[in-house]
Amino acid sequence: MGPQRDDQPAPDSDFGASQVPHWHGTRAELRRLRRAIQRNCGCPSAGAGTHEPECELNAVLTDQCVLDHLLYVYRERIRFKRGEFVVAST
Repeated sequence: MGPQRDDQPAPDSDFGASQVPHWHGTRAELRRLRRAIQRNCGCPSAGAGTHEPECELNAVLTDQCVLDHLLYVYRERIRFKRGEFVVAST
């Protein structure tokens, strides 16, 4: 198997099935989410990656609906920023 690209879907094994039901985004998006969690996590074992959800942030990430919404909002934000300064033709 060759090197994995950042724009390919991230397999479930990349983030531990006990914490996250299923990530539908890319590897790069998953890394970005992990960094945000590590910066804001209040768990005593933050950064270990193998702990059960102890803070509200980690508990929220066990909800498939929340994961899907986070990914949607992230992608829409990018699309919105691209079109923000486009002048509409009249």
